[in-house]
This record gives sequence, C-alpha cells and structure tokens, in this order.
Amino acid sequence: MLLSLPSLVLTATLTALINISNALPHSLPSSPFYEQIGSRLNKRASSTEQYVTYAAAGIDQMMTWYDVSTGLWSNYWWNSANVLTMLANFQEYFPSKATPTTNLVFPTTLENAPKTFPGFINGFYDDELWWALAWIDVFDVTGNQKYLDIAASIFEDAKNVWGDTPCGGLWYFSPPLLPLSPQNHKTNLELQVGQSTYLCRRR
Repeated sequence: MLLSLPSLVLTATLTALINISNALPHSLPSSPFYEQIGSRLNKRASSTEQYVTYAAAGIDQMMTWYDVSTGLWSNYWWNSANVLTMLANFQEYFPSKATPTTNLVFPTTLENAPKTFPGFINGFYDDELWWALAWIDVFDVTGNQKYLDIAASIFEDAKNVWGDTPCGGLWYFSPPLLPLSPQNHKTNLELQVGQSTYLCRRR
C-alpha cells in the first residue's frame, strides 16, 4: 500500500526520533511504544557534542530513504533539494560528521537527479530555485565550481521570465497558466532576489 505524503512524513519523523533517542545515555523504558517516544524525548542534550551526535543519528536514519540511482530521497523532488541544503549547512559546521555522507550524496545527486528532470528544470520555478539554493550551499562547503555552475544554470531559467507577470515577480510555473498565490509569490520573490545576490557574490 502506498502511503500519502503526510503519512510518509509522519512515519519518517517518528522513526527518526526513535533512532535519535537511541543515542541518549539511559535505558529504554518498558512502557508501550507510543509512551516511549515522549519519555525518551524528555532527555535533552547537555553539550554541543551530544546535539551533534543526535543530528548525525537523524541524518543516518534519513539516508535510509536515499536512492542512489535517482539521487533523491523517496523520489521527492524539491524536498530533496531542501535535504541537500540541510546537509551542506551541517557540513559547514561539523565537516567530520557530515563528509562520510556528503562525499557520496553531493556528486551522486548532481549526476543522477537530472535523470528525473534534466538540468534540474521541471517548469516549477520555486522547485528550481530550491535546487539552485542547495547547489550554492554545496559550493560554499566544497569549493567545487561545478556546483556553482549548475546553480547559475538553474537560476537562469527563472530569471528569463522575471517580470512577465501582471504584478511583477515570477509565474508559478511554465507555461504561465496560473498566477502565484500570495504566499508562493513571496517565497519565489525571496528565492529569486536572494539567489541573485548569492550568485553575484560568488562569481
């Protein structure tokens, strides 16, 4: 049976929380499963090292949904760009914890994810800009020019339609059949303006 996105997210979250809590320095309670979660999460980390350990445990659990053949997590598209951004952010501060994962993920996703949408272009401009943002962050922690190049290439697709809407900004997708909702318009505008700044500083 296929799970809906909310069900899959809930399942993933619960599983990740359980996995993270296994790092806590206390024995497992004998109460039923649903009670264990609350009990075990009451224990907070007392040091930066513990927080990093918990984060790494969560990433390890998340990687069980990573498909090397597609370069995506559970075949979700823009969501995988957000995961990539998170991994790059984690590597920025804790490289020794992150690189065992990111040394595989960064090049694999760059090579295989475009098999789903060539060039990371799927016609939804917010999706595309999430990918551009992810690759900018990956460039920042690796210094590898190929990641900045793909970010710039993705950005060009959205830039080419900038200002064509009746109210300025970006269409929701191409071809421009539907206007953006106010929230999506705000998100796209922030992504577009922010990334133009990020790219200018790096090129």
